[in-house]
Amino acid sequence: MLDATVIISWSLTIFALVSIPFCTLFLCMLIKYRNTTEFNHAYYKILMSLTVADILQLTVAEFVNQFLIFHGWVADFCLNVLGDFGAHVITMIFWGVGPLHFLIAISMAVNRFTAYVLPLQFTKGHMGSARWL
Repeated sequence: MLDATVIISWSLTIFALVSIPFCTLFLCMLIKYRNTTEFNHAYYKILMSLTVADILQLTVAEFVNQFLIFHGWVADFCLNVLGDFGAHVITMIFWGVGPLHFLIAISMAVNRFTAYVLPLQFTKGHMGSARWL
């Protein structure tokens, strides 16, 4: 029987592998049309840099975390210095941090996508909740 963390980890991995090409295409579209009047605003320049950050964050969360767990110096250090129990603890920490990293990247990407698709409702909703500032 599969554990819930394994199912969540695999589903987030598949979602990240599907999201990276879409983020790349979105970035290419922003770069191609950046000099037009509709896309020549500071918001879209910030959106380009944040899209690059999303791509890097998803790539690091996908490949670096799993590489460190199974093939890197972290696994050797845990087995040699901390012993069997330490290796299990560090592996569980990395397996917990990886899905959390994915969820943060995905939630930020969805937030930016809704700001791009629905700019008037996004501004109205967020500015209305931050009037106390």
